[in-house]
Amino acid sequence: MRNLMKYMNAILLLNAVLAGVALAQNNHTQTPAISLGAGMYAGYYDFLTVEGGTVDWEGGNGYGIGVVAEYRCNEVLSLQSGLWYGINYIDLTMEGSDTIEARTENWVVPFYFIASLPIDHFSMGLLAGMSFMHIRKSEFFGEMETSSSLEVTEYLNYDMYGFAAGFQMKIGVARFIDLFVQGLAEIYANKFIIFTDRTADYLYDFRVIAGVMLRTY
Repeated sequence: MRNLMKYMNAILLLNAVLAGVALAQNNHTQTPAISLGAGMYAGYYDFLTVEGGTVDWEGGNGYGIGVVAEYRCNEVLSLQSGLWYGINYIDLTMEGSDTIEARTENWVVPFYFIASLPIDHFSMGLLAGMSFMHIRKSEFFGEMETSSSLEVTEYLNYDMYGFAAGFQMKIGVARFIDLFVQGLAEIYANKFIIFTDRTADYLYDFRVIAGVMLRTY
């Protein structure tokens, strides 16, 4: 909970900074170029394993919802953040074991730079930045030695950071309302499981996000 509060405080701080920058760059007759919205996503999650290992991962699906905040610096460049809650499912097998399903709940705070080309009520651009993930809970489900379920959160690196790249499209459907779609590829730079030094499993995902934003400009 303490780590989640750190992320939420980071979002509040970022939004305060963006608002301050907007007010500094605009005179009193102009409105800060800020958008606030919400959306949902679906994606594919898997692990990149290096240095060998005894776990074989089989990628699975993930879903989530969240809120987003964006500040338009100028006609081309924007900054974006938010808070997303998601669940993903990845199967794994270990030596001499049956298939086990790993169910992981997480919070993600992204920080993206977006360079876009506006054309009338439509814009399309590229985005790049970082994602910070806090794993709230992770459980294994399957036929194991002692039970059919096992919580493994304590064995994971539950504060992770990674890099993201992709694209964003926006369509203006009303004077202050945009629909947006993002396609993202992310990979996290610190290893997922911490109890072994022999292997390193790096989480990556491909996600499609869709939602709506309310503009102030």
